[in-house]
Amino acid sequence: MPPPTPEQSTNDKPMRGKELTPYIRGHIAGASMAGASLTTIANYHGISKSTVQYTLKMQAKRNEGQTVVRTGRPSKISGDDLRAIIAALQRGPSMSCNDIRIATGIDASNHTILRSIRRAGYDWKASQWVRANDTPAEKE
Repeated sequence: MPPPTPEQSTNDKPMRGKELTPYIRGHIAGASMAGASLTTIANYHGISKSTVQYTLKMQAKRNEGQTVVRTGRPSKISGDDLRAIIAALQRGPSMSCNDIRIATGIDASNHTILRSIRRAGYDWKASQWVRANDTPAEKE
């Protein structure tokens, strides 16, 4: 048997957590069309049988073997909520996430609000929220 290609696993256990390359997806589709069993394909590529099944099921939805984008979990904070958070920050740059949550009436955890603030480009510096590229006002 020739040495494994870079796309093949070098161990006997199924690989976990790695995304299949379009090359391997093509091999799986080709082997399936040639009549190879799911188990044979899975063992050859070092992946689980369920991965082979899912790859073949999703083959029609793929474009050139590329990954199909997954939608993910919807955001708890809407665009209106984010605008309200930023407006609260501008009114009181030293407000805590809890103060912002109470002031805006948003039904989200403090950590969710913190992630949204950081995603909007704000950082906590010198006891106040500032835009990431700005510097906090100097105390006199």
